[in-house]
Amino acid sequence: MDKYIVAEVYEGVIFSWELAEKVIYEASEFYGSDIKISYITNRINSYSTIPRDWLNLFREFSKNVVSTAFVNYSGLGIKNYLVEKIFIRGKVGHFTHLMEAVEWTVYQHKKLNVENPTNA
Repeated sequence: MDKYIVAEVYEGVIFSWELAEKVIYEASEFYGSDIKISYITNRINSYSTIPRDWLNLFREFSKNVVSTAFVNYSGLGIKNYLVEKIFIRGKVGHFTHLMEAVEWTVYQHKKLNVENPTNA
């Protein structure tokens, strides 16, 4: 997608800074370094994050991130969201359906009048 990345992490993974660096690298290679993008985490599986690693992730990637959306399907996912949103700058949303997150994300781009070179 030209406005957002949907991430689905494997069951049981600990999503660390090392994994986040790979995501950042791949996104930069695909979209370019000047793109304005949103990140949607579709938590269909149970996995962990290291909250302090979110500081590194958003320090590195924050100039490009318009918004972050969390899609959770369980009570534990909602608890994780409440902790992780503390570390995130910018617009953050919580949803129980992926399409709601996508619609919200597209709205954030429109509201902020974000244009990317690929949209021209």
